[in-house]
Amino acid sequence: MGKHIVEGHEYDSIRQVAEAYQISYGQLNNALYRDKLPLEVAVSKVLERKNVANQGYTIGGTRYSTLSAIASAYGVDYQQLLYAYGKNREEGLEKALQRITRIRKNEKRVFTIFGKRYEGYKEVIEAYGVDSSLISHAVVNGANLESVILRAYEASIQYKGVTYPNLSVLIAHLGVPVSRVYGRLKLGWSLNDSLEVPPRNLGRSIKTELRGRVFDNKYEAYAYYGYMYGFVQRVAEDFKFTEYTEAFEWMDAFFTRYGGDRPAYLGGVPYVIYNGVWVRTRFDFFKLCGLPSKGTGMKKGITPLERMEYYAGLEKKVYDINGVGVSVAEYKKAKNLAHIPAGVPYERVKKHPECTYDPTGYCANISTEWEDYKNQRLEAIKSKKF
Repeated sequence: MGKHIVEGHEYDSIRQVAEAYQISYGQLNNALYRDKLPLEVAVSKVLERKNVANQGYTIGGTRYSTLSAIASAYGVDYQQLLYAYGKNREEGLEKALQRITRIRKNEKRVFTIFGKRYEGYKEVIEAYGVDSSLISHAVVNGANLESVILRAYEASIQYKGVTYPNLSVLIAHLGVPVSRVYGRLKLGWSLNDSLEVPPRNLGRSIKTELRGRVFDNKYEAYAYYGYMYGFVQRVAEDFKFTEYTEAFEWMDAFFTRYGGDRPAYLGGVPYVIYNGVWVRTRFDFFKLCGLPSKGTGMKKGITPLERMEYYAGLEKKVYDINGVGVSVAEYKKAKNLAHIPAGVPYERVKKHPECTYDPTGYCANISTEWEDYKNQRLEAIKSKKF
């Protein structure tokens, strides 16, 4: 590494510079690499901060030795004050303190988010179902609430008492289109309405009758029975049904065979039903069973549950003279053997210890069974039974 020169003196490392000037190594490192300042400028900046901290802070004519003392005197959270002041240092400490105390007193503020007006940040929290600390933190620091809300949906989220890893998983579980949910959120809809309100025909309303009930339009008709209109439409076109209602009855006869926690609106055929959960994709199934979605490919032609039984199954592991367990293939390759000789100790262990698959509940290869069901229809079409 090259030498570091400050005020004519050479140092072997940045840490040596920090020690020589008795300043924080972390702060100096941040000034150099985060703020991209030259070394001498970075040292001056950190020294200036240190001198200000040593001199204390004056607010309202009263001098305080530390930020912690100010937080205690004004009854605010120290970490919140530290973050607010650090993020907006150019505004000054008093402005940061004013923002925090205003929030603490629950002062009414008007926000416009995705074009909709809210009085007070609590209304925002109730409308979008996000954690209160995220919103209050964003308000204190002047962050854009729209981006904060959308980012919050990338973290864990609660819906009807159940915690989901993120909004995408919740949307997949309910079987509603991602674009519809996020589009509604950006129009100012609440989270519950964005997820639950059935799609409406925004054009001319055409009354639709289905199973003796009359609905305002075809979207609401199929949504009432738990299907997205687009799914019914695809099935009708792919399998040559003359009426969408015929396609719907044919589909419903298949899906009503299965129990478990079925999505509110079905927009496609799930990959598998595992312990009552309707799992949408192979990747979701692997994640649910503790396996990575990549690097776990297998030969085609096996069912989803056969695939998972392979990963959760046992394999023979043999032990060498040092007592180290290796797979049969590794042992034969290392010893250049065609077969494992008799007397070599072995045991059967899980192929993938991280795999949690355990089909103790209700399971079904629904995607495989759907293939059989639709092939029967296609064969009937070929033989002109339809």
